[in-house]
Amino acid sequence: MTRYGKVVLVGAGPGDPELLTLRAVRMIEQADAILFDRLIDPSILNYARPDCVKIFTGKSKGCHSLPQDQINELLFEAACSHKLVCRLKGGDPYIYGRGGEEVEYLHSRGIECDVVPGVTAASGVAASLLLPLTHRDCASSLRFHSAHRKRDEPLADFGDLTTDGMSHVFYMGGTRLKEIRDAFFRFDMGSLCTPVAVVRRGTLPDQSQWVGTLAKIEEHDLDLLPGDPVLVIVGEVVTHSIKAARPVLESISVGRSAV
Repeated sequence: MTRYGKVVLVGAGPGDPELLTLRAVRMIEQADAILFDRLIDPSILNYARPDCVKIFTGKSKGCHSLPQDQINELLFEAACSHKLVCRLKGGDPYIYGRGGEEVEYLHSRGIECDVVPGVTAASGVAASLLLPLTHRDCASSLRFHSAHRKRDEPLADFGDLTTDGMSHVFYMGGTRLKEIRDAFFRFDMGSLCTPVAVVRRGTLPDQSQWVGTLAKIEEHDLDLLPGDPVLVIVGEVVTHSIKAARPVLESISVGRSAV
């Protein structure tokens, strides 16, 4: 009877290696093999044992070096050869990380799995700006959206895009800013005055951000490169960012007077 190893999906957080959890570090230290994505900070791999096998999956938005089904097969093969396999993924494996697909596939092949949650991009990026995603004065609800679609595929209907008492966070939104704006406009024409923050490479040393209103979102001055992780935060909570309070308020004041 074939003996399989165990695969643990480990969330590495949004970028800054200091945001790794203690359990994530322990799994990396114990792993016999690690499969990791492009956006993983290289220093994180220093926790691994010298004899640990490291496999780069090279998967990033718009730059899929390996298709998902091939990654699934690599995980299975690793579990056939190693006792403990660490699948190291950016953010949280179960929030737009395709962790569910990988666990379902491995389970169907008889592989034991576990998941170590990580700091998701929304939490990490918001904290880097001292920007609360919920606030008693303006947002009691929070919605996450994925702006990633196959090339040239239109964005799906996001459903309720109310900005009254609700914040919205769009993952992988760098190439979809116009479509995000238009989706809000279709839902409520008055929403174009809503504050927005566009954050590139959040929590990393070269993080950059633009703040303003939905109406002016295409006027951002960020150098968005293909494959860059970009998070879009929409809602009145943006004005409560302590780090960027003054420029945020000035931009929104100008934007609202122009719309």
